[in-house]
Amino acid sequence: MTQTVRTTWAEAQHRLIKTLSLEGNEAKFEAQLLLQNVLNVNRAWLLAHESDALQDKIKADFESLLARRLLGEPIAYILGQREFFGLNLIVTPDTLIPRPDTETLVETALDKIPTDTPFTVLDLGTGTGAVALAI
Repeated sequence: MTQTVRTTWAEAQHRLIKTLSLEGNEAKFEAQLLLQNVLNVNRAWLLAHESDALQDKIKADFESLLARRLLGEPIAYILGQREFFGLNLIVTPDTLIPRPDTETLVETALDKIPTDTPFTVLDLGTGTGAVALAI
């Protein structure tokens, strides 16, 4: 049977749910991100080309990334990036992955920073610098 974008996406979603106990939408999103990465396309392309057959090389590359995720490696490390507060940040196993609660910290800081006067922010020894970049 020929593997299409749709069947590969669905099978990966099922495996992510079964192996990592992810919720359905989270598993679907992660499978989508992995497919987008190996195909170098956006979500709209995936949806428009669900019936397209996948080349063996693409399928093998996808399976390699999926295997890493199924072993518990964070998807941000697999993809090498993470969106944070509208910024695409490069992440590696040597860096911390920005988390949603860190966005709350940025929002709180932005609420407290005066908008009518110049200000300085010091982000010293706090990790990857994601907070300073977002502010």
